[in-house]
Amino acid sequence: MRCKHCGSTNVQKTTLHQADYSYGKGLIGTLVFGPGGAVAGVGGKDKSTTEYHCMACGEIGDRQSMLMDWDIEDDINTALKYDDTEKLKELKWKYRNIEWNETQTNLSTQQETTASNKRKYKPTYNQQIPHDSNKFDLYGSTLMRYRGYSDETVDVPNGVFTIYSSAFSYNSSIKKIIIPESVRFINYCAFVGCKNLTSINIPENVTSIDFELFKDCSNLTSITIPNKVTSIGESAFSGCSSLTNITIPNKVTSIGESAFSGCSSLTNITIPNNVTSIDESAFSGCSNLTSITIPNKVTSIGESAFSGCSNLTNITIPNKVTYIGEGAFSDCNNIISITIPSSVIYIGPKAFEKCKSLQSIKFEDPIGWSIKDMDISDLDNAENAFTYIINNCINSPIIKNKNENHKQLQTINKRVEAYEVKKEARAKKMEEIRKKKQKKHREIFIMSLFAILSIIIFVVGIWFDLALLGTALSILIAISGGGIIYRDKKDKTDKK
Repeated sequence: MRCKHCGSTNVQKTTLHQADYSYGKGLIGTLVFGPGGAVAGVGGKDKSTTEYHCMACGEIGDRQSMLMDWDIEDDINTALKYDDTEKLKELKWKYRNIEWNETQTNLSTQQETTASNKRKYKPTYNQQIPHDSNKFDLYGSTLMRYRGYSDETVDVPNGVFTIYSSAFSYNSSIKKIIIPESVRFINYCAFVGCKNLTSINIPENVTSIDFELFKDCSNLTSITIPNKVTSIGESAFSGCSSLTNITIPNKVTSIGESAFSGCSSLTNITIPNNVTSIDESAFSGCSNLTSITIPNKVTSIGESAFSGCSNLTNITIPNKVTYIGEGAFSDCNNIISITIPSSVIYIGPKAFEKCKSLQSIKFEDPIGWSIKDMDISDLDNAENAFTYIINNCINSPIIKNKNENHKQLQTINKRVEAYEVKKEARAKKMEEIRKKKQKKHREIFIMSLFAILSIIIFVVGIWFDLALLGTALSILIAISGGGIIYRDKKDKTDKK
């Protein structure tokens, strides 16, 4: 069995154990040792989950999603048999964790295809990489975790192929990280929360900026993205509040949700010509952004894409844009006027909400617009259009030529529905987090209250020379506290 992503046989099964507070152990501890015994519950119980990790490329998943049956040699031998150099190049990338013999890259003669000259390969994860084992946790060629919690400068060992997810996460001491060119993959959240990081290089062979890779690196001022990068993941630079300059390579085709949200020091940015959509909240909260160039290939501007860009004075919407999402330009306080191209057929609710300086919205094609199946007739005048949209497009979108653009609007409606589902799920998740916090606080309060009462009664019992009675009452109160929490949990379980 091999990793279907890169060809490595080095796929490891990992069982993760997560500690949880055990109220049973806490109760037993209280009975045996008195009120202080409640801390025994910290020993807790373990929750376990099983994952499969490819130690060569860093992919993670369950067995079905990670593993796949195929034979590298069969693929290679077929390409060699037919002298297929293009196929070999494709294989060289597909099985990129393989160390290829570069002298046999171009196969053109029959001699090179003989059995004795077949391409040789070996997994790079078998190599021994010199490193400080007290600071670097390496598994083969994968850097799993960096443990130098007091170092300001980190030099990643040469030969590392993959930097695993969260390898440097929330390390507040690091100011500079030097990454060798041997690194091909940097997994998600690798540097999240490194709030004092100011300097880092990304090797030239890295092809994607994974999600939340540099999230909340609040002191990172600039970074160079390699030319081979084709995608920037969700929240990749979110919260990098000191980032003043960044160049996005021309090969980038997608910029994920909230990729640059909260980059409040970013003053200008150029989006590459190959990008076709600006995703949800991609540049929201970039309060010092004064100019941005949207490429002509962009067809949609997502929900809250430029929300809170309070210093943005001018923006040009390209002629291919058909969709402007909910709150796309909300809180853009310095935009005075904006032009809606004739290609746009959908403008979401609150698209220009709280744009305090906005005075006019010019529609290149003001005919055929409607809101809630009611025709809009006064969009030909820019000032009237502005007044109408600001006053009426609060909870409803405006749509152009509903019957003529029926097929396009079907696709847009699916997108809007997906966004609403996501928004609802996000709100539900936040509510669940709030309830969990409340529940935890309630449990801590109850345990603390009954522990204090137990101690008071125990001390009073000793004071009045009724030690046995005091001990009995303190244990009874501790049991009552545990019982209240248990009953609360049971009631909630029964409701479910």
